[in-house]
Amino acid sequence: MSHQPELNHGSLPEADLSQRALANAAATPRQTPRQSSDKCRRPRLVLTLTAIGLVTAILIPGAILRIWIFQWSTPAHYTPDMRNIWDWGSFTLKNTRHNWIRTLHHPGIAGTTLPIFLHRLADVYRRSRVLPQSPAGYRLDYPTWRIAVAAIWVWIERSLHPYATVWRPRYMTPLLWLNTVMELFGFIGIFLLVRHWVLRQSQPFSSRRKFRDFIIRGSSQSTNADLRLRTFPSTSWKPWMLGLFAASLFWFNPNVIQSAHTWVQYDVWVIPFYIAGLYLVSVDLFFLAGVIVAIGSLLKGQELFCAAMFILWPIFEGLFLRAWEYIVGFVLAAGLCNSIWLLAGPADWYYLAGVFIAGLAGVAWIIVHNRVRWFYAVLFTVPTIPLALWPWWNHTAHGPPWMALMLTTWLVVGPWLFHPHRAWFFFATEAALAMAVIAISMPAHWMWLKTGFLFGASVHHTNMLSLPNADGLGLILQDNFHWGLTEKVFTLNWPVVYTINMRLLLVAIVALTMLVCAWAAARHHRRNNPRFLLAMITPWITFFAFAPCMFERYLLWGSAMLVSVAVAFDAGLVLLGLLLSVLSFFMTLTVQLEFNQFKPHWLALIQSAEPGIAYAVVLAALICLYCSLRSGRHKPCSESAEPKPSQITTHP
Repeated sequence: MSHQPELNHGSLPEADLSQRALANAAATPRQTPRQSSDKCRRPRLVLTLTAIGLVTAILIPGAILRIWIFQWSTPAHYTPDMRNIWDWGSFTLKNTRHNWIRTLHHPGIAGTTLPIFLHRLADVYRRSRVLPQSPAGYRLDYPTWRIAVAAIWVWIERSLHPYATVWRPRYMTPLLWLNTVMELFGFIGIFLLVRHWVLRQSQPFSSRRKFRDFIIRGSSQSTNADLRLRTFPSTSWKPWMLGLFAASLFWFNPNVIQSAHTWVQYDVWVIPFYIAGLYLVSVDLFFLAGVIVAIGSLLKGQELFCAAMFILWPIFEGLFLRAWEYIVGFVLAAGLCNSIWLLAGPADWYYLAGVFIAGLAGVAWIIVHNRVRWFYAVLFTVPTIPLALWPWWNHTAHGPPWMALMLTTWLVVGPWLFHPHRAWFFFATEAALAMAVIAISMPAHWMWLKTGFLFGASVHHTNMLSLPNADGLGLILQDNFHWGLTEKVFTLNWPVVYTINMRLLLVAIVALTMLVCAWAAARHHRRNNPRFLLAMITPWITFFAFAPCMFERYLLWGSAMLVSVAVAFDAGLVLLGLLLSVLSFFMTLTVQLEFNQFKPHWLALIQSAEPGIAYAVVLAALICLYCSLRSGRHKPCSESAEPKPSQITTHP
């Protein structure tokens, strides 16, 4: 009886193996594209419905909690700030009676019409010199859009309550909802930011930029385009859950709720605009980031404390064009949004319109210059030169002519440097230069800048190194070592003799920490490390810890952002952010209780710990600075991690 030998697949020829593989593949049932797409849609639908349910379950209780907190904490409100914004809003409207809805549609009706409102709003900073203090005892120090919000609020309330002459707590409803909307924007921004970096941290390192990447007419592809790829599957729950958890920590942060709905201040306005700027630069939209940060600074001037970080870290990484985009967006948005306060007369508006026409001619040349011969540029560029120079010809401008020459050079040379898809950036740069020329060389008003921004940062605003409840380095030096704000520390003898006082020394320390954080942010950004967020937020903490003339509320910004974004990279820093949030909460609560003459037994314990709490804040700031410099345990995936062909084994 003959036995068939046992087949050995390793001894079969390659043709038999290929035929067997084809037969097995044919026997395996194939899935149609529709079936595979249905399988992908089901997890996405489940994830989407779950996310909608979770977001609804988070936002609605948070909104109800804010309404209840405001009503419950009425005896503990810090009323001087509320009365101050009402007084300056009334001062802007000159206490006139009106019907808000009808006057917008029927300007002829007696009262405050929209043109009258805009005129009074543009003139408020010049009129404030006649009334240097409000009845609440404060000087006007609001930036432009914040005084506009105050005036619109009073306008709305007096349309509902025509005989309202003084502030009442029930009038705060519009501003409370505005604070809630700002917190909602912060919730959305933190969710998107954390989700983006959780997705991004597994990407390979981006290559170092070379000089050819800085040329405007170089490659049209973004240097960060490869960073937008996702290694997580579209149905992964981790980025969504971490982003939602981080946003929830912000939404239910007791320090945020206290500032916006118990104290009823507007410090929370800083956070959503800074977070939005962080997200926009993370997805390589630097121009829009500059626009957003500029708008935030017009609502709350403290937005400018760390706005320079968006310029410094791209420079450290070599992304000079990205820094340029941010500056152009910031200058253009700030100039246009402040135009009714900045531009002095019709000549400024005519000049701005003429330069815009010249910019449109440049955009037209950018679009067609690759299709026509070069000498046709005369038809586009030469007529634009008089539009940029006419204020110097008719002696309207009083500034140096080099600004106009620079703008003219840009109008002539700039269109040759851009691809058609970047024509918008040429026009934006030209518009920003036009605003700079008007501000420097043309007649312009600057009371809005001196009143809304420079007054709060001046030495005359306060002569104290630190306020009693602002636990930072300034309070330590003031209480324990008896240093003053303008007290001499040492003298520099080279290259000139210059005296360094305590204020300048602390400002220099803050500037140094900002430079260190910018360098760390550039390093982490290139490596796709989420610690980039820590490096960008740490200056808010070091600013409070080391800068002079701090208010106790200013720790809110760094602590609220840290406790949320740290979810993306380090649970220990989440706990550190919670500690800073608790300390900031009790700092501001102490001021509220003292003002309203509430003296619970635990208040004395907090007061006895000062300035000891300041040592904890300074230590936490140093820890954040150290963690910003560390690389962490981030190990991005790389192409080298793929198995080599020699390592692949074939199984029967």
